[in-house]
Amino acid sequence: MIIDKLENASLYEAISPNLAYALKYLQEHKEKHGEHPLGPVKLTDDVQIKYLSYNTVVGTRKWESHLEFTDVQYMISGSERIGFNNEEFMVNPSKQAGKDQIYHDGTGDYILVPEGYFIVLFPGEAHMSKIADGASAQVKKAAFKVRL
Repeated sequence: MIIDKLENASLYEAISPNLAYALKYLQEHKEKHGEHPLGPVKLTDDVQIKYLSYNTVVGTRKWESHLEFTDVQYMISGSERIGFNNEEFMVNPSKQAGKDQIYHDGTGDYILVPEGYFIVLFPGEAHMSKIADGASAQVKKAAFKVRL
């Protein structure tokens, strides 16, 4: 897992060319993310972005992890907490048919991801997004699926 301000994204580009592509895209389009229509956009065969707007959830949701794709989530406006733990500490894994998604039961730490920050969640890292930091609040987010 990585969490950092968008202006530091270039520090992580050496991890993989596809991650570098996603992070550069975030930086190069920073001023336009808030205006982008909601929904998915296929950038390459290995990098997709989905623009989301929602109210954060007070309480919990499903823990999930991935086998193939890395999640990169950038907070355009608002902030949320994202639950995190390594998959090995979770229980009852349930692979979702036809999806790169495994649901888990368990617990973890809840990390604040403020506006202007991004978080990278690698395969094998269980996470729970959309969690309120106190009261439910409206957020806008760009969520990437990146094949490393």
